[in-house]
Amino acid sequence: MNEIIKYIINSYQINPIWQIVGFIWFILSIIASQNKCDKRMKNLNWVSLLFWVIHYFLIWLYPAVASDLIWAIRNFLSVKYKWNNKIILLIISTYIIFLIITYNNIYSFLPIISWIIVTFTFFKLWWIKMRLILIWCSIMWIVYNIIWKSLGWITIELFLITSNIITIYRLYKDK
Repeated sequence: MNEIIKYIINSYQINPIWQIVGFIWFILSIIASQNKCDKRMKNLNWVSLLFWVIHYFLIWLYPAVASDLIWAIRNFLSVKYKWNNKIILLIISTYIIFLIITYNNIYSFLPIISWIIVTFTFFKLWWIKMRLILIWCSIMWIVYNIIWKSLGWITIELFLITSNIITIYRLYKDK
């Protein structure tokens, strides 16, 4: 436990700005997933992703900047152009190209499959159905991050799953 605390303190001492920006993304993501209003949830989501893009930019992880920027643009477009099949195909094509460029091994498919499913979900589904699919995609990300031993992302996905389950319960209760 002492080592974990030292690791966290050291991470903030190296560059507190990028850690704070990442933490803002985390808080906004949780707030977004707690929203019962789909439009508000998606808007908060793409705004939070801009913080994640800045976070990655500050630590020079440009592939992550590119993928998360696509993610933010997708979420923004899903609010503005719901049901638009041309935009959906454009975004899915972008993800497939991204997979070709960044492919490492068979596990490289997990995030891309998740992104494609979420793209379809954000443009075509709403309310409880949308959140159930988001939970399923979070589970795909957890599997991916277990393989790569990314404890931070596993923690984030667990928070998002919990948050979505709570929101589904609240939506169901309001039905």
